Amino acid sequence: MIFLGVTTALFGVSISLTISLLDHGSVLSFFGLMTLVGLGNGMSIPNATAAMMSINPKLAGTAAGLGSAIMIGGGAGLSAIANFILIHGSSEIPLIMLMWTSVFCGLCSVAYVSYRKKTLEV
Repeated sequence: MIFLGVTTALFGVSISLTISLLDHGSVLSFFGLMTLVGLGNGMSIPNATAAMMSINPKLAGTAAGLGSAIMIGGGAGLSAIANFILIHGSSEIPLIMLMWTSVFCGLCSVAYVSYRKKTLEV
């Protein structure tokens, strides 16, 4: 379910980036396609949080706190980067590229964790 959620988010951001690069972007296309990102996040984040806390049940509270701190810190860092790359009068393309890069890194992380889990089970 995590992989499906991240793939859905990447699909939405990719379509939004393509539309913007073809110079057909609008407020409706940007925010309309962000619903796919929200849907993808809704599928992936709760499942990732549950998986994170189920590794060692004795440390579930620590895992929840650390995971939440990483999410908040990562969001703050990405907000600072977005503030830096978006100058007055710029288009939405730098923001969408930052979002695409972030979601792609998430997809790579999911693929790596899945691969690592399979190698440890053998």
